[in-house]
Amino acid sequence: MRRSPRLLLGLALLGASLPLWASCSIDSGTAPTLYNHSGQSKSLAITTSVGAHPFDFGGAQGINTWSSSCDGSEAAGYLNMVGSNSPLGYASGNYGNSNGNPIYGITALPGIGYAASWNLSTTGLNSYFQPYGNLSAPTSYELTDPSSMRIDFFVMSSLWAGSWCLSAGATLGEIRFGDQTVARLQISGEALCVNVTGRTCSVSSGSQNLSVAMGGYSLSQFSGIGYTTAPRPFNLQLESCTGGVAQVNIMFNATADSDVSDASEQGVVQLNSGGASGVALQLLRSDNTPLPLNRYPDTPLYSGSSLAEGASLTLPLRARYLQTQSSVTAGQANASVTFNLIYQ
Repeated sequence: MRRSPRLLLGLALLGASLPLWASCSIDSGTAPTLYNHSGQSKSLAITTSVGAHPFDFGGAQGINTWSSSCDGSEAAGYLNMVGSNSPLGYASGNYGNSNGNPIYGITALPGIGYAASWNLSTTGLNSYFQPYGNLSAPTSYELTDPSSMRIDFFVMSSLWAGSWCLSAGATLGEIRFGDQTVARLQISGEALCVNVTGRTCSVSSGSQNLSVAMGGYSLSQFSGIGYTTAPRPFNLQLESCTGGVAQVNIMFNATADSDVSDASEQGVVQLNSGGASGVALQLLRSDNTPLPLNRYPDTPLYSGSSLAEGASLTLPLRARYLQTQSSVTAGQANASVTFNLIYQ
């Protein structure tokens, strides 16, 4: 066995003082204050306009009070736990105390954003919904009345037809002073689900349980890790589309191959057990670019002219084998994949 060389370093401690990193502390009470918003099920039409305010959660009473101290150099603000911490926009003053508060995205609810506001006043914790790092922590703060927290929801981009849910127990976000979480917004009781109704298509009977013949290959063809076979084209056929469908996207659900570090993003599917080894199946667009697993790709599979009522649509796809190990063993090379379609 070859041993990697090791570099042994000696550490000399000299008589110099080291600076201590400042941090915030909770001096009394219990932090964070918890705001538990019960999940609900909402229905929206796919034609709901961008900028609309379709629903809100009234004030959830806070639990816990506390006091804190910081030296004032620490960062403060809000961390969005269900999407990007970069705001999608800012709320107007028409909804509670949310005037000017950021609207944050929710990855699990595409097209939907939320703005939180503290109901007690427009001051206090309300000012700390700006993104974490944009503000400095207060040198001292005492929360004697947790009051309640309101959440307003907005349509921030075109919606996709389907049922979208944020699971019960999910943390929407947290207000932090330095490294201390002082307030937390949670979904409790049941999931928050948004059912977007509207444009859709039916999957033809021939595409609902589709088998793709990948062909046979000799072991000598597999020349090394990364080798790929020629892509095999196949189609998913949609029919009876409602008028106005202009985009279709697909999510393939499968187990990513553990031999490939970015298998999920590269659409590399683990083969069924008991067959060939050292290879995997890769799913591709018609231009041979990979389709990710277990999420919808950023670019829709189809984007074009709006379909007429009752129209059909063919979605061209490809699949190929990808060598994942230095040696390949013979056997059946089958994989099982399911898919979901969404429409806009």
